[in-house]
Amino acid sequence: MASDGNQIIQRRTIMVIDDEPDPRTILADLLELNGYAVMQAGNGSEALAQLKLGSPAPSLILLDMAMPVLDGKGFMRRARSRSWLARVPIVLMAEVDQPPPAGTVEVLKKPIAGNTLLKCVSRLVT
Repeated sequence: MASDGNQIIQRRTIMVIDDEPDPRTILADLLELNGYAVMQAGNGSEALAQLKLGSPAPSLILLDMAMPVLDGKGFMRRARSRSWLARVPIVLMAEVDQPPPAGTVEVLKKPIAGNTLLKCVSRLVT
């Protein structure tokens, strides 16, 4: 949180879920440089462990589809079954062009250009 005079400003939070550490870190660094708070997870199971009931939900989830342990499809099914996470927009990060599957709002093709990512995030996170 930051203070602007008497007003408290809470930073917007993005969760990046990707099993590849280098691309995940690059995305997280870019988002942080642009004023976003970032949570990171290496698979859907790690993400769900961080997103416990009662903890603040992120403003947006960037989700890789192909991951070990719990893939993107399994994560979406479990996240959507939790009412407090069901309203969080999910952007799928995929290797191939595809229409957004049910439960996602958009698909970004990997590798994701920085300006493409920032435009998408700024449109979805208010």
